[in-house]
Amino acid sequence: MWEDAKSFEADEWDKQVHIYVFDDMMDPHTLSELACEYNNKYPEFLFLEEHPELVEDVDGFICNEGELILLIVQGRKHLEDAREVLKKTNYYDKWTPEMKERIIDR
Repeated sequence: MWEDAKSFEADEWDKQVHIYVFDDMMDPHTLSELACEYNNKYPEFLFLEEHPELVEDVDGFICNEGELILLIVQGRKHLEDAREVLKKTNYYDKWTPEMKERIIDR
């Protein structure tokens, strides 16, 4: 659980993905701003927001969890390397420009 956004500091993470769950109803705009703030503060990591109101629709398939408010943290280099491989395939072909901007172009 995400205890306090003001006192959050990066841990010595020992997993490839860390998922923080918010126990209160944070609006999607505030969550996106928080992700942006931490992406700037910790450039070696990528913080991705997940919110029920931020629907990720890929050709009619809803990709996000849909109920929980989450902040997903991954090592940036590993994720960006994987994205470069996927860009050489048709993986992103059905993504909307808005989804690409929000998810990929950070």
